[in-house]
Amino acid sequence: MQEMIMKYVDNPQLFIDLAGEIIDELNRINSDDELRDRKIQLHEINKAIKSLEVKNIPVPDGLRNEKIKLVGEINTKSTTSKLQLMQNGFEELLKCINIDEKKNTIKKRERSNEPKTDNATLRDVLIQVLKEMGGKGKVKDIKVAMESILKDKFLPGDLLLRSDGRTIAWFNNVQWERLRMVDAGILRNDSNYGCWELTGDNL
Repeated sequence: MQEMIMKYVDNPQLFIDLAGEIIDELNRINSDDELRDRKIQLHEINKAIKSLEVKNIPVPDGLRNEKIKLVGEINTKSTTSKLQLMQNGFEELLKCINIDEKKNTIKKRERSNEPKTDNATLRDVLIQVLKEMGGKGKVKDIKVAMESILKDKFLPGDLLLRSDGRTIAWFNNVQWERLRMVDAGILRNDSNYGCWELTGDNL
């Protein structure tokens, strides 16, 4: 691992090139025709299900199963949330590059060793909150609800601010955990902007 890091330390352009290739590949996957077709199919199935429910007509199991299958495929292939995380991560990293031109030095990026709440606990609380909200909620409301549950259990590292001076550590970790949950098919990846939503199997 250290050898790999040193390769990029010796030639930072390699890291920049690699990041560019990753972004290009994520963009290519996200604009894939097959993925676009899946999203259209899911949209039409959702319309059909809602139409049947409004008319109090039982929804065929096959239709619901197809919806669950499509949600899983879209969550697996869609990369929008990964691109958003990359953007946020790089913006934060750029703020850590603090060059002192007078001394010709670079100020070291500080990392906290303070204990933080583990990801499994954050995931459990996030699922609990979403279920209490009926399966979905706005991010700002989710944060308030999670904070209410965790407030007496926070560890020292949870309450530190990130380098941007605004983002608190525990919720930053929740956002990363949310991406892993999308990849695992626990959360939907096609929710409206600013909303997080459990998939059908996890309601």
